[in-house]
Amino acid sequence: METLEKLKSLSESVPKPPTLPTEKELKNAEEKLGVTFPPSYVEYQLKYSDVSFGPFELYQLFEDGSYTDLISSVREVREYGLPEHLLPFLEDNGDYYCFDLTSKGPEYLVRFWSHNGTTNEKWDNFLDWVEECWIGEHI
Repeated sequence: METLEKLKSLSESVPKPPTLPTEKELKNAEEKLGVTFPPSYVEYQLKYSDVSFGPFELYQLFEDGSYTDLISSVREVREYGLPEHLLPFLEDNGDYYCFDLTSKGPEYLVRFWSHNGTTNEKWDNFLDWVEECWIGEHI
């Protein structure tokens, strides 16, 4: 995917980059969360989630209790009022970028959810969000 390759080319060297998850870990996360991840996000997780660029650290599929642990983070943010139809993939200062599970898949809309409530910010899919927000705002 061209956008993910662009992101990888911008990757910064870090002493200990994250480990890429396995297919089994991906399926485990989908089962525990009761969702099917969008294909572009699956591609990102399996091939590009070791990329380090800009200030964003997207959630990882490992259940390690860290602040980037997707499964425990989803459970935690639900307690703060995140609606069930939104699946966060990134926390940014108490706000979240999320897949809108009510949108037509397989590539869900990405919505921004503020700790103050729902906003109108949205992107057509994960790759558009990567291009516009992750790459575009940090180049």
